[in-house]
Amino acid sequence: MSISVANYKAFSWMSDPLASRPLRLDPDDSVRKEMAWSLSRGQLDIDRPIRFVAAMGGKPAPLLWSRLTPLVCVHQRVVDVLSQHSFKGWSVYPVEVYGRKGEPIPDYYGFAITGRGGEVDISRSQLVTKPAPTERGRPYQVYLGMYFHPEQWDGSDLFFVNGHRVVQERVVKAFKRAKISNVQFISLPDVELDAYLYRS
Repeated sequence: MSISVANYKAFSWMSDPLASRPLRLDPDDSVRKEMAWSLSRGQLDIDRPIRFVAAMGGKPAPLLWSRLTPLVCVHQRVVDVLSQHSFKGWSVYPVEVYGRKGEPIPDYYGFAITGRGGEVDISRSQLVTKPAPTERGRPYQVYLGMYFHPEQWDGSDLFFVNGHRVVQERVVKAFKRAKISNVQFISLPDVELDAYLYRS
């Protein structure tokens, strides 16, 4: 399978918009980083719901992001959108979500992306120097554009490229039509990657 750089506009990075008003969660103490990654990739079967409690914010939203990357919970509305369109590359696991006053918030699931897109293909990206963010700061470098190796992609609608969630354009359109909030989509050619992380 071959994908031109222009065609990567049909893919978007799905990420946390870092909004302050929506509820942000913490999982219970039994969940460690390695376990979190396994859950987020659908690689772990659990025999009990994972408990999430309010950490910041306060307003429930269709997606509730966690302070423990990469965990995220989704409302039944999100599950319905993904199911109705028969999108491939995702699954859910049982969770219990509690609000700021300890009240249970129903109809949420842990969200996993099971599709695979292999590694970031940094050779297609452009190295760009950005101005210092503050007067006392320093200029810094990013790779503009996040690309993947097409032969490593399994064809799913939702998939991981390294640790990045990537979705096809039809997923973005379905979310927008359903007014699914508290999620950010950035076209892959517009994604900026910290150059420091990709230097050999």
